[in-house]
Amino acid sequence: MGAMPPKEVPAQLILRYNLTHNGANSEDSHYFDLAKNLSEINRRFYRQGKVYHVSGISFHTTSTTKIKVCVAPNTWVVRNAWNRGKQLWDKMNRKVTSTSGGRSRLPRYHDYKVYLDSVMPGEADRPQPLDSGDNVVEGAEDWVYSEYESPDGTTGSDSYTAHLLGDHIGSPGSFTTVGLVYSYAESRPTVETGAPRLDIDGDDDPLVNLFDDGTQTDEIAEDLMFDNNQPPYSHGADSADYGESYPGSKTNHPKSLVVATTATMSAAPMGYISGFSCIAGLLEIETKSNLEQDTIEMIVYLAPGTYKGVAASAI
Repeated sequence: MGAMPPKEVPAQLILRYNLTHNGANSEDSHYFDLAKNLSEINRRFYRQGKVYHVSGISFHTTSTTKIKVCVAPNTWVVRNAWNRGKQLWDKMNRKVTSTSGGRSRLPRYHDYKVYLDSVMPGEADRPQPLDSGDNVVEGAEDWVYSEYESPDGTTGSDSYTAHLLGDHIGSPGSFTTVGLVYSYAESRPTVETGAPRLDIDGDDDPLVNLFDDGTQTDEIAEDLMFDNNQPPYSHGADSADYGESYPGSKTNHPKSLVVATTATMSAAPMGYISGFSCIAGLLEIETKSNLEQDTIEMIVYLAPGTYKGVAASAI
C-alpha cells in the first residue's frame, strides 16, 4: 500500500472585514495583525513571528474608492532587525528565568509581538474579522505586544514596545516604542566609501602608460577610479546619519511599502489583489473614498500550508 496522504489541518483561512473610512478624498489607514486574528477565529495560538503568505485580497464598495495594500519590506534588513529585537527581548527575559523557575516561568503563550510602524500603537483603526451577519469575532483577552524593561538608575524602569519601521517615539529615558530597523541600523558598522582606494597620481606611472597611444589609458584609469566605487544604495552623508539611511529606518522609507493597489473602484465596485508575503502578519490598508463616511468590505485569503494549516515561514 502507498503512503497515506497527510491529514489536513483544519484552519479558517478566509478573513472578512469591514473598513470604516473617515474623511472625504483623504487617505485613511487600517491596521491588521493576521496572527492575532487567526488565533481568535481558529481558537488556537498562531505566533506573530512568521512570514505569512497571503494568496489574495478582494474589496467591495459602492463608492469611488482607491486602496493601497502595504507591508514591511521583505528584505534582509527588516528580517535581521526583527531577529535582533527578539534576541534582546529573549535575553532580557532570561535574566529572570535563569534564576527563578527557568522556562517553566514563561507564560504558556509567550511570544515576541511588535507593531508595524509608529502609528499602529496609538489610536489606529484595527478592524476585527466578521461573520456573514457582520458580527465581530471576540478579541483576544491577552494579546500583549512585547515590552522591554530598561533600567534607568532609579527604583523603576523604562518600559517601551517595538515597531518594525520608522523613528523611535519618545526620548532617552522616556521612549514609548522603538523602531527595530532604525535601532539595528544605528548599531551596525557601515561600508567604507570609495573602495578600492587608489593613489590619484598612479595614472602617470610609466608602466601604467606602457600601451598608451594618447589619452585613452588616462581616461580609462579615471573611469575606474571614480565610477562605481560607492555602494549602490544610500549610506548617509556622514557618520551621524549612517543608521538613518537604511530602508525602513528613520528617514529612508520609514513607512510600510505598497505591494499592490486597486484601480479606482466605481463603475466596477469589486477589486482583487494577488498574493504577497507579509512579515509578522502585519498589514496596513490605506483607503481613499469620495465619501466622508464609507464602509469597504475586505476579504483576506491566506494560503494553505503546514503551519497549523497556514502557509507561514520563519522570519
